[in-house]
Amino acid sequence: KAELVATVPAIQYRLENLKECSTNYVAIRACFVGYNGDYYGKLTTFKFYTRPASVEKIVQSSRTDTSYTLTWEKSSAPVNRYFVYRYNTGTKKFDLLGSTEKTSCSIKNQTPGTLQRYAVIAAVVKDGKALVSSKYTYYYTCGTYLSRVQNVRQTAATENALRFNWDAVEGATTYVVYRYDTQSKQFRLIGETKNTFAMLKNLSPATQYIYRVQAVKRAGGVTFPGYYSTVLYAKTK
Repeated sequence: KAELVATVPAIQYRLENLKECSTNYVAIRACFVGYNGDYYGKLTTFKFYTRPASVEKIVQSSRTDTSYTLTWEKSSAPVNRYFVYRYNTGTKKFDLLGSTEKTSCSIKNQTPGTLQRYAVIAAVVKDGKALVSSKYTYYYTCGTYLSRVQNVRQTAATENALRFNWDAVEGATTYVVYRYDTQSKQFRLIGETKNTFAMLKNLSPATQYIYRVQAVKRAGGVTFPGYYSTVLYAKTK
């Protein structure tokens, strides 16, 4: 049974507080208020649907230097598919990457040490029509790690100093050097360098030290850490 919602002097009316992905029926008719009574026109009925709610709370997990996983909250509506978009800095638009029935997707083959912006849209099919959530009301920016520092090797040694080198990592702006502390049994940061070598002085003679190196990229206020290198065992003379 139809219930009167409102009588308005305009040709439009906004319905609010409807459930997402709901099917709704509306009937409208014109009315003329005269001195001798009210005159009503014929009822016109139509059906419409509400959209799914916007997808929010996208998070990143399982991050590597070339891949990561995006996960989002499941819609409370009976959503059929989720469409994943990535922002294109060239066209300044979001491009469709693909769709999934799950609430997560894996992003692969990414460049190490880069940021990307993503958005997810929920979609439900009703009576053969696709209803989608509002576009890009929420987006998430995530990035990859830098690649691991490779080929860390001792290249020189004296009684009180050590030098070791490593291969450059693409995209790195600095390298962080760590030394193992035998008392705390942890690696301690001892310095940073923009070079692909480190010269360490004031060491004890005939002593073995353990080092590792991490590539780091800092750009636009964002820090992209890399994987730690394999450890280097270096010994003074």
